[in-house]
Parts: sequence; C-alpha cells; structure tokens
Amino acid sequence: MPKEQIAKATTIILIGTIIGKITGFIREILVAKYFGASLITDAYFVAYTIPMVLINMVISGGAYSATVPIFTKYLTNKDYKTLGRLCDIILTYTFIISTVLVLIILFFAPYLVKFMGYGLKEEAFELAVKLTKVMTPMIIFLGLMSIFMGLLHAFQHFTVPSFNPFILGTTVIIFLVFLNKDIGIFSVAVGLVVGSGLMCLASLIVLLKKQVKFSFNLNFRYKAVSEFIHLFIPATIGSAVFGIYVIVNRIMASPLEEGSIAALDFGYMVMQTPLSTFSLAISTAIFPFIAGYAAIKSYNELVGTMSKGIRMTALIYIPLALIFMVLCEPIIRLLFERGNFDTYDTMMTSKSLFFYSLGMIGLAVNFILLRVFYALNDAVTPLWVTAAGVVAHIILNFICIKYLAHAGIALSTSIIHLGTNFVLFWFLKRKIGNIGGKQILTSFLKMIFASLPGLLVCFGVSKYIEMVLNTSHIEIQIIQVSLAATAGLTCYLIILWLLKANELLLIIELVKDKYGKRKRGKTQ
Repeated sequence: MPKEQIAKATTIILIGTIIGKITGFIREILVAKYFGASLITDAYFVAYTIPMVLINMVISGGAYSATVPIFTKYLTNKDYKTLGRLCDIILTYTFIISTVLVLIILFFAPYLVKFMGYGLKEEAFELAVKLTKVMTPMIIFLGLMSIFMGLLHAFQHFTVPSFNPFILGTTVIIFLVFLNKDIGIFSVAVGLVVGSGLMCLASLIVLLKKQVKFSFNLNFRYKAVSEFIHLFIPATIGSAVFGIYVIVNRIMASPLEEGSIAALDFGYMVMQTPLSTFSLAISTAIFPFIAGYAAIKSYNELVGTMSKGIRMTALIYIPLALIFMVLCEPIIRLLFERGNFDTYDTMMTSKSLFFYSLGMIGLAVNFILLRVFYALNDAVTPLWVTAAGVVAHIILNFICIKYLAHAGIALSTSIIHLGTNFVLFWFLKRKIGNIGGKQILTSFLKMIFASLPGLLVCFGVSKYIEMVLNTSHIEIQIIQVSLAATAGLTCYLIILWLLKANELLLIIELVKDKYGKRKRGKTQ
C-alpha cells in the first residue's frame, strides 16, 4: 500500500480542511452573534437547505462519487482520449441540469419553503423565500466544481480542492462583516454565491494549468457515458435519500419551539466540524487508491486500506465524541453565547450537540464505507440501506421528539447512523469476503476502554474549573474547554500507548520517518 502517498494526501487535505473549517466556524459564530437562534436564523437555515440538499443529492453526491472511480480507471489504463471526451460530456450536462434546477427553484421557491418549513411563522416564511432565490445560483458553480474536484482527485491533486472551503468561508465572512448592517442576513446569502463562484474558478485554473482542455459536448451515446450513468444514478439516489434526513429533520423541527431548527443546525455544525475535518481527509485521500485497487481487483489491498482508514478514524472520533458529550454546554457557551445568542439558546444547542455526538463515529465510518462501495461500482446497496434508514429515522423521530423535543431528532439521527454501518459491513462482507472485521472490532474495543478514564478526567477538570472560577468570562471558558479536553485526551493516549494500540504506533512511526528524512536531508 502506498503509505507515503496516502499520508501526504491526507496531510494536504487535513490542513486545507482545518483552515476551511475554521473560517466556516467563524462564519457561523458571526451569524449566531448577529442574529442569535431566532426566526431569522430559522429562515436562513431552511432557505440554505433547499439548494444545498439538491447540490449534495443530485450533483456533488452522485457526480463526485461516480467520477472519481471512473476517471481513475481511465487514468490507470492511460486511456486519455476516452477520459477527455467523457469529462466534456459530464461537464456539459452538469451545466445544463444545474441551470434547469436553478430555474425550477426560483419558480417554485414559495412551495419548497412551505414544504421544508411548514411550521415557520409568516415573517420567517417570507424571508426564507427571498433568501432561497438569492442563494440558488450557487448550484451551478458547485455543480461544475464537483466535476472539477473529481478530476483533480483522480489526478491525485488534492491541494486546491482542499482549500476551496477556505475561499468560501472567507468570502462569506467579508460580506457578513461589511454588509450585515445594510442588508442583514442577505449578506450571508450573497457571500455564499460569490464564494461558490470563486471556488469553481480556482479549480478550473488548476486544470487549465495541467493542460486539460474542455469543450461543449452533447454526445450522450458515447461509449463511456453508460458506465458513468450506471454508477451515477444509484449514487445520486443514495445521496438524495441521505439528504432526506436533513429535510425530515427540518420539517419535524419547524412546528417545535422557536429556535429549534437553529439549535439543531448549530449543534450539528459543531459536531460536523472535527468530523468532516479528519474523517473527510482520510476518506478523500484513500478514495482514489481504493478505486485503483478495485479497478485491478486487488481486494486484499483494498481491504487493508479500508481497515486502516476506519481504525485511524476511530482513533480520533471515539474519544472526541465522548469529550463533546461531556463538554457540550461549555463548548456551545464558548463558541456562541454573545450578542443575540443567550443562555437559553446555549441550553437548547448543547442538548443537540450531546445527542448528535453519540453518532459521530457512525457518521465518520460511513464516509469510508460509502466510498468503498462506490469504488466497487456498487451504489445500489448503499441506496437501499440508506432508504431503510430514512424510514426508521422518521419512526424514531416521532418517538424521541415526544420525550426530548428537538434533541430527540438529534438522538434519532445518531442511532440511525450507527445502525446503518452495521448493515453496510454485513453487505460488504457478503460481497468481497474477509473485511478485516476482527481487527477493526479489537481496535474499537481498545479505544473505548482507553476513552472511559479520559472521560472521567475530562469531566472532573471541567467541573473543578466551574467551582473555583467564574465561567462567565470568555478567558475562563477557553481555559475550561481546552484544559478539560487536553487532560482527557492525554489520559486516553497514555492508556492506548500502554495497550500498544497499532493505530497509535502507526502514527508514531510515520512521524519518526518524516522527522528522520528531514534530519538526514539537513546533514547531507
């Protein structure tokens, strides 16, 4: 397995993703500061969901998942002519479909908002309709960018796609800071559209520098198109079904207490920030390699790469999920409690974060499992598993909301994420045989065992600081969260080292190799 290539790719993606997440986080902090958890933010999140669900379902989800394995296949076989023509055709139809979607949303915006947020008050409803119309054009930019990103990843170029979120976040922050007094929440909407255009432009410039040329091509009957469609359609439907989770949560939260939608979104965003940082970096880095192994039917290498990716993911997210559960209220207080975001908003959002964190490891592993199925040209199995999960999610929502209000939606989401992974593992084992399940399970048990003492340490440090210091000051809040989290993670790593966990030893080995190479380079 090309460990150095994967490690390098993961590092690039990780750095870019962290920077992008920081800017995205600052953006959400500013939104919370200026608008709080109110009907304005409820309207914004409903409006934002409409184009983003379509982007993730129809374009980014299906197109990216289909392009990476197919583009990688033709690059591996050095069939550049077929690759070029197929890319032209996909880009042409992506532009056409994206434009049609924009026109449809602009015309049906009131009906879509009514469906997505049927419990919104009249003022919030009207605002959501206007915001939807402003944000919708970003579908075109992000649609094209998803194809550019698939092509760049197939070339194993990860730098620009990884730093694109930084471009988007920075653009929105600039618009929000300088225009929020004049146009309010619309400053965020306009910033999203402009930022999406800049991301698309950045990816295009890199491809043009690689001497990649594009042309308008409507030849839908080209030989390679059917192969793309074979993977694209079920992948798109699967992504669409996954997007239904978001739609269901919005619909079922809209009649609840004012600010429930915002509380769920802020909590989910906090959970997603580290989740999509490390897990996305790992899954994105190994995807082209897994696709390459699948293309030559080297299943032992595929399973080995998948297993390491999952175990490295668990190394990070099992303790992180527990820390988020223990520190949910201090974290939300530190990040958002200022301006129009008050103590009650903190309480509502911390409940969401607590229950979302339960499913963090499930969602992280899901990123990898889906890419394994797509690399194997099987998008149908994830589709049916996800569809069954949506049905179960709706049923669980009704039950959990009765006892936990909006937090019940977060709990239901976490249970389904964990459950669908067990089903996906079962289907994968039936498909390719040995999947290294025993090794994965052993690693998970070690990490859970090592996390429990760290959890107690984290809780103890946090409560002690609350007793002896005034946590209403932001400086003390920073100390509380950072010291408690650091103490818990340190305890966790020490126990893992004593248990000689392979995943921790692998990281130490990679660091030593990297340091050794630099040291040898300086002495020569």
